[in-house]
Amino acid sequence: MQDASVPTARSIATPDFGDVAIESKHVFTFPEGLLGFPELQEFILVSEEATAPFRWLLSVKNPAIGFPLLSPWYVDMEFTPNFKYDLDTSSIFVIVTLLDEQKRMTANMKAPIVLNVERQTGEQIILPGDSYSTQHIIESTTPRPVPESAPPADKVRSIFTAQFGTIEVADSQIIHFQDGLLGFTNLLNFVIISDEETAPFKWLVSLDQPSIGFPMLSPWLLDTNYDLREAFNPAFSAAFVVVTLGNEMTANMKAPVIINVNNQTGEQRILSSDKYSPTFAITNKK
Repeated sequence: MQDASVPTARSIATPDFGDVAIESKHVFTFPEGLLGFPELQEFILVSEEATAPFRWLLSVKNPAIGFPLLSPWYVDMEFTPNFKYDLDTSSIFVIVTLLDEQKRMTANMKAPIVLNVERQTGEQIILPGDSYSTQHIIESTTPRPVPESAPPADKVRSIFTAQFGTIEVADSQIIHFQDGLLGFTNLLNFVIISDEETAPFKWLVSLDQPSIGFPMLSPWLLDTNYDLREAFNPAFSAAFVVVTLGNEMTANMKAPVIINVNNQTGEQRILSSDKYSPTFAITNKK
């Protein structure tokens, strides 16, 4: 007889994330379902570095149905829900529509989702009054054009890297940093490498000098309230922070690396806020 204390593991097939292994402790139960989906009452929360700061609320019953989520404070720093909640035990999100009929990205600020991480329950709460909209427009800016000096596409080259040996890189994978990186202004072209053995790290490897590579993490993996609105547009950008490995592992939260996935350009942006450190200590949690 199976020990009831042992979590039951299962796998669900999702169109966006492939097969996802889950345990009962990962499932959030929504007794009332979601607006428009009262029959869907079990969900899992999926985080993907490639789509950060979005998270995804996927239905267990119908894995083809998933909702992109953002922190409401990422959209509106002045967001003030009129219900009681405890940030030590609860997480609040809003559902995002990536493209509406007018090709806009909007957030349902009127009906936030509250997840209780202690009880593994969730609910969607409709806020009274007219302070918040179901279609709050998330402003976007025009992507920068590709610099003339960026490498042409559709060619493949082999490079020898210190971290990964010989790898093949297509020019369409190359990210061009017009101003280089801090301390490495002469290095302009990079590729991002993901390796299962070093996950959740990604590696920004120089093509100009392949012996140089920088480990990176999603800043939201280190600080879920990390505020990048002055430098980041989730519609077409990915963000990372450079990590210094060693006995004391630190992350440069002050100068994130911003990747424009539309035109394959990058920049390292120094944030104006003083609340982020270039040597943020990463604490290992067992």
